Amino acid sequence: MDKSPRGLDQVMSQAASWVDAQWTTASANASRELATELAEMRRVRDQARFEKAVLLGQSPAALAQFMEFCRQGFFAEKSCENARVLSVQLKNQPALLEVLALLGPSQGSMLASELERSGEFGRAADLLEKQGAGAAGAQAALKLALLRELSGDAQAWRRSVSSLMSKVAAGSLKLSEGEEKLWLSMARDSGAIADSGASAMKGLKSAGVRGQLAEQLEQAGKGSAETRKIILGSALMTGPTWKKWVLEDLDARIASQKQIGFYGRNSKTQFERRLKSVASIAAQADLWISKGDESVRVAIASKLQGVYEDLAREIRESPIPDGIPEEAIPELKAGLDEMARPFEEKSKVYAAAVVPVADSVVAQAAHPAQSDTRQMSKAMVLLARDPDSVAVLTELRDEYRSLKKERLASYFEGRLQAGRNP
Repeated sequence: MDKSPRGLDQVMSQAASWVDAQWTTASANASRELATELAEMRRVRDQARFEKAVLLGQSPAALAQFMEFCRQGFFAEKSCENARVLSVQLKNQPALLEVLALLGPSQGSMLASELERSGEFGRAADLLEKQGAGAAGAQAALKLALLRELSGDAQAWRRSVSSLMSKVAAGSLKLSEGEEKLWLSMARDSGAIADSGASAMKGLKSAGVRGQLAEQLEQAGKGSAETRKIILGSALMTGPTWKKWVLEDLDARIASQKQIGFYGRNSKTQFERRLKSVASIAAQADLWISKGDESVRVAIASKLQGVYEDLAREIRESPIPDGIPEEAIPELKAGLDEMARPFEEKSKVYAAAVVPVADSVVAQAAHPAQSDTRQMSKAMVLLARDPDSVAVLTELRDEYRSLKKERLASYFEGRLQAGRNP
């Protein structure tokens, strides 16, 4: 066979004059020998068509021809593979997605990967879910939940996170500390905490994550004696609930020590009791300060400033006992002033720490503004065409950062890093 373009055209034309003629079709029905010859001509014609497409080389025309062959099932195995290779070489992402879908289940993993690269996060998640990704281990389950979040389908995302939570509660899914933190951030932001967060508590290994989960449950109105115990026993501040309870506890301790008066009978013993109580409060307050943020430090410092100021004032205002000579009173008051001075100095130390600071607990960003949504939609269209575009990936990362969605920004940063270090 002449495999030049002209020779292949001649072969196809000659074969078509026989294969497509009505008389040959009718005759073939009556002659087995003619039917065999016509089948051979069809094979030669089809081979020529395939060879002519091969001669088009690495070109859009060749890709278009092999894509058509693949759709028709024409030399399906070779045509689809050629279309796949050409779509990668020519960076034609839509064609690659189509041919991978045509190749069927054998290419399911690659199709899911390419759908994700193209920004088709929902379709990628659907395919991975059919392949059993949710039951394949912690990383696969978390990846599935992240894809649901990226897809923008809030209900599907919440279901995915809740499903993951149920597996943690049942003990069928073990997470590392880092994975527990990622899961908790998604459970909080998706609203899945309210679904079955309490049941997941026993499946968590990290005390810090357990504390954060207990905090989130309290804020969601799902608190219990267990969550209170976990929060107050946490090594670090867990959030607003921890702060509220700590300050309430401090207020109760301060009120209790103020009931210890030291005037009159047994004044020395009572004064020592008062000092011991104040020292105990200060020690506990220092522990809370070490666990909390700046807003906690400021709030506690303000309260302790008042404790020491009140103690110094009460010392100075101690009544003068009856029978004290008039000439001795100035010396007695000077002694009380001297006695009060250390507590005044202590109050000044705490006063210096009282500088207004905003709470460190910042609410998650609300849904993106319409202009931001439009901007990201444009970027996603570009991503579908060129999944490796550094400019598009950078734009998406920066958009999510501006929306305070660090988890999603980190996803695109990861893709950028992977591109720099293939």
